[in-house]
Amino acid sequence: MSPRKKFITLACLALFSVFLSAQEKISIENSGLNLEVFTLKNGLTVFVIPDKNNALVNAELVCRAGFSSQTPSTCGFFSMYARLFSDSAQKETATVFELLKLQSECRAQGTVFKATLPPEETAHYFSALSSCLSRPSFDDRKIKEVLEQMKAESAEYASSTAGFINSSIDTRIFSEEPWKHDSGIYPALFSDFSAAQARTILNNIGTAYYTPENCALFVSGNILTEQVLEASEKAFSSWKRTSRKSTLNLAGYKSPATNEGKRFVLVSDDFSREMTQIIVQFTSLDMTKCDILAAAMNNENSNYRNILPAEQSLCIRGPDYIAAASAEVNGYSRLILQALMEDPSSENIIPGQAETFVELAKETARLNRSDFVKAQNDILFKFRLQTGNSRSISELLADYWQTALWTTPEEFYQGFQNKVYKVQFENEKEIENIITTEDPFVFLLVNSEKYKAQEKNFVESGYVKIDGKNSSWWKNEMLAKKAKAEKKQVLREEKDGKEKVVKAKPAEYFYANSIKTIRERKLRNDIPVSVKINKGSQTVCISIAIKGGMLASPIKEKNLRTILVAALAKNSGIQGAKSTTKETVSYVTCEVMKEDLKPSLRKLTEALVYGDIKPVQADRLFSDENYRILMENADLGAQMKRNVFAYLYRDTKPGQMYRDYDNRNNSASYQSLLTGYTEFLDASLYSIVICGDVEFEDVFSSAEETFGVLRQQRNRDEPQVDFPLPAWKNKERRVQLRHLYSSDLPPELAPKESPILVPTKEFLDPVQIYFAAPENERDIEKFNALLMEISARIDRNLDSYCKSYSATKLIPIGYIHGNKIRKTEDFMKLYRKHRLEILEELADKKKRPKTLRTIKSRYEISILEKTSTNEGTAMLIQQSILNGSYNEYLSNYLDLENSSAKDFYDVLLKYIPEEPLMKVHSVDGK
Repeated sequence: MSPRKKFITLACLALFSVFLSAQEKISIENSGLNLEVFTLKNGLTVFVIPDKNNALVNAELVCRAGFSSQTPSTCGFFSMYARLFSDSAQKETATVFELLKLQSECRAQGTVFKATLPPEETAHYFSALSSCLSRPSFDDRKIKEVLEQMKAESAEYASSTAGFINSSIDTRIFSEEPWKHDSGIYPALFSDFSAAQARTILNNIGTAYYTPENCALFVSGNILTEQVLEASEKAFSSWKRTSRKSTLNLAGYKSPATNEGKRFVLVSDDFSREMTQIIVQFTSLDMTKCDILAAAMNNENSNYRNILPAEQSLCIRGPDYIAAASAEVNGYSRLILQALMEDPSSENIIPGQAETFVELAKETARLNRSDFVKAQNDILFKFRLQTGNSRSISELLADYWQTALWTTPEEFYQGFQNKVYKVQFENEKEIENIITTEDPFVFLLVNSEKYKAQEKNFVESGYVKIDGKNSSWWKNEMLAKKAKAEKKQVLREEKDGKEKVVKAKPAEYFYANSIKTIRERKLRNDIPVSVKINKGSQTVCISIAIKGGMLASPIKEKNLRTILVAALAKNSGIQGAKSTTKETVSYVTCEVMKEDLKPSLRKLTEALVYGDIKPVQADRLFSDENYRILMENADLGAQMKRNVFAYLYRDTKPGQMYRDYDNRNNSASYQSLLTGYTEFLDASLYSIVICGDVEFEDVFSSAEETFGVLRQQRNRDEPQVDFPLPAWKNKERRVQLRHLYSSDLPPELAPKESPILVPTKEFLDPVQIYFAAPENERDIEKFNALLMEISARIDRNLDSYCKSYSATKLIPIGYIHGNKIRKTEDFMKLYRKHRLEILEELADKKKRPKTLRTIKSRYEISILEKTSTNEGTAMLIQQSILNGSYNEYLSNYLDLENSSAKDFYDVLLKYIPEEPLMKVHSVDGK
C-alpha cells in the first residue's frame, strides 16, 4: 500500500494591495512555491521543497516535545532527550551525525533536529534518524555524563543573576504553569534523579512524544520529491506507531492563583547601584498586534524612543537605553518594554518613575496612521526577507507546524499564510483601545541598598518584593511537594506497567541546472555583470566587487580602502548594506526586494558619483574600524596567522600589510578619505553579481542605466596589486602573543577593575601547522578537503577545537589551527596519527568507499551550504570570478565529486607531509 501523497503548488497571493489611504498601502507579492506533502504508512508527515538552486539538502525533523510538554517533575528531561538523541543508536549512526554536524535544540513548542547534507547522504541520514527514533538505546555512561552536566548547569543557572530574573518573571507571567519554560527546572528535584530513574523518564518521553504522528520531516534543496519518498519509505518503515500509554500523557496540573498582583520589585546585591532596569509586559494583545507595536516603537524616529528619554523624571540617557520586543511562548503573546533608568531626583521615587514610564508608553502606543502603516510594511518586508530561499521557507513552515491544527496540505499552508498576512488587516484604534485599558506587569530590578532606602515607597505603591526566597515556582512549598509526589507516581507506574527516481548523480544534476541559470555580460564600460537566477526567491542579492582591497591603501594609511568601502555602503542608504575588505578585493553587499533592484542599483551609483564623507561620518567610520581591529586582535589565532603571513611575504607590500595590521599610527587621514573616494569613479575597479528571481535582460538593462555611466580610467586587465608567492624557509616559528580582555557590557555596567590574573606557568595557546597548496589548480580543492578532514578528526580528541583554513589560487597557503593546546608535540602526534590513518583508509579496499564519501561530504557541507541563500551564492560567484571564471565553484564541485580515492591519496602524500612546512606556536607554550 503506497503512502498517502498529495502534490500541491501553493501560490501566495499573486499581487494584492490593501489601500490604507490615498498615498499609503501594503503590497504583498510572492511567487509560486512548490511544496509537496505526503504521509507515510506509519503516520509521519514529510514536507518537500525541491530547489535546484541549492547544491545541498536541508533536513529538519520536528517533534512536538518541547518545554511546553514539561510537568513539574520532568523539567529538564525533554532538553536532555534532545542532547542524547544522536547517541541513542548504533555507533555507525553517531558517525553520520558527527559528519553532518546534527544540531538539536529543545524549544518552547517542540524539539528540532537539523542537518545540512550532500544529496548522496540523504538515505544514510534518514536511516540514522530512524534508528534513533525507532530503537533508541541510551548508554548508561552517556546518561550519567549528561545528567551530571545538566545538574551542574541547572544549579549554576538557578544561582545566577540571569536565572533569578528569568525564573522570577516567568513564575509571575505564566503563573498557572511556570514549569513549562526553559527557566522552570527545579534544581533540587532534578539533582535527586539517579541515572536509572532518568532512563525511565527518557523512555516515557520517547514512548509518549517521539511517535511518527507527533513528528514531521521538512526537506528542501537539491533533491527530487521521488527521491525523498523512496528514501523515507525505506528508512522509516521500522518506526511504528505506538499505542502504549505513558504517565506523561496525564492531564496537566495547574498552579492555584497567588493574587500577588502585577507590580514586582526584584532585589539583589548583583544589580547596579547606579541604574534601575524596568521591564513592562503587556499580555492581552495577540501576537500580530504585539509585532506591530514592537516594530513601530523600535523605529528610530518613534515617539517611544524619543519622548520617554526626553522625560527628565525617567532619567533615561537616550534611545540606546530603551527597547521594545514582541514574544510568543506556548501560545502566550507579550509586548515587552525595557529601559535603564538612573536614580531619580530627591523629590521623585523609583515607583513613581515606573508609573510615569507606563503612562508614557501607553501614550506612545497610540500610533498615527503613517507610523502604523510603516510598522505593518516593516513586518511584511521582514517576512519576505525570511522567505528568500527554500531553506528559510522550510524552517518557517516547520516552526508553524508545531502549533498548527490542519487536516489537508492546503489547509495547513492557508493557515500559515493567514498567520503571516493577518498584520495587514489590523487596526490601530483596536490596538490603542486594548493597550490603554490593560494593567500591565511591571518588574523593577533594584539593588538591595537602593531598595532598603525606598522600601516604604515600594510597599505603599503595591510592589511585591522578590528575592532569593520566592523567585521561582519551586520555592512555593505546596508546588514543590506536588512535584516530588508526581515524580514518585511517574516512576512507580513505569515500574508496573513507489515512483521512478531520476538516477543522475546529484553533482551532475546540480551543475546542469545551475550552469544554465547563470549568464555574464559586459556593460559598455567593460564592467562584467554576472546574473544567477534563483526561481521563487523573494529577494535579490547585489554584490559589488571593488578591486584593490587592503593592498590598495598606502603603507602609511593601511585602513584607507576599508573605510572608503564602508562609507560607500553607508552612503547608498540601502537598508542592511554591508561592506567587507580582504587582501585584494572589497565587497559591498545588500539584499533587497526584487522590485527594489533597479532603485538599489541607482542608489549605489549615486553614492559613487555624488556621495561624500562628512567629518562626523568619518569619525564614526574610524571608530568602527578601530573597534573591529581591536576585537580581531583579541583572537590569538588571528595574531598568530598575521605573524606567519608577514614572515612568508617578508620584504613585500603584503608582508608589510600583515605586519602593520594593528598599528594605529598608520591610520588614514580625513583628507585622504575625501581624495580616495573619487577613485571609485573608475569603472575598471568593478565586477557585479546579482542573484535572485530576476530576468536576465531586465538586470543587464538596469545595470547599463546605472553602473554603465561610469568611465574606465585604466586598463581592466592591468593588475591593481602585486601579490607574490610565499617564501618558505624556517620549519618552526615561535610567536609572542598578546592576551587581551574585553567585555560586551556598556561602560556603565562593565566591571570597574581589570580581571584578576592568576600566576601560572601553563599557557594554553594555539598551535598552527602550515602547508603549501598544489601547483595544479584542480588539486587545490582536494587539498583543502583533506585538511578539513584531518582537522575534524583531531577536533574529536581536543578539549577545545581544531579547524582548517583553506588555500586559494591567490594565497596558496593552507593551515590547521589547534586552539588552547597544552603541548605542541601532543598536537603534532594527533596530526601524524590521523594523517596516516586517512592514508591507510584510502589504500584499503574495504574502508576506501566510506572514507572517500566522508571527505567529500564534509567539504561540500562546509562550502556549498552557501548556495542555500542568494548572498551565499553571490559570494561563491564572486570568489570564482576572482579566480578567473564565474562558474568555477560549480566546476570544483563536479571535479571533487568525480575524484577517486587515488586522487586524494596522491595529494595527501605529496602536499600534506608528515612534517608540515612550518610549525607555529607561542613563545609561552610548551
